[in-house]
Amino acid sequence: MKSWKVTYTIDAKKHIESAIEYYNSLSVGLGKRFYTQVKLTDSKLKLNPFFQLRYNSIRCLPLDLFPYMLHYEIDEDKKIVKVYAVICTLMNPDEK
Repeated sequence: MKSWKVTYTIDAKKHIESAIEYYNSLSVGLGKRFYTQVKLTDSKLKLNPFFQLRYNSIRCLPLDLFPYMLHYEIDEDKKIVKVYAVICTLMNPDEK
């Protein structure tokens, strides 16, 4: 079985970097633990990206241990997963 290729948009990469900085500001090494969880979730997507369909063609998969969720689309023909956002589930969408 061929694995899927997972790609991240520039915005998704910025979300990850911001979260790493935030967690490192709380405790040394916590940002690395967050990044490890992102990579583990990435591995899940490579094996099977058919997780929860949330809106239109956007699917979501939560991280383990951290309150974040990957928002992505899949291209079944090319076997590509494109991650658009890595968003904290505790954030209030009405706040800027």
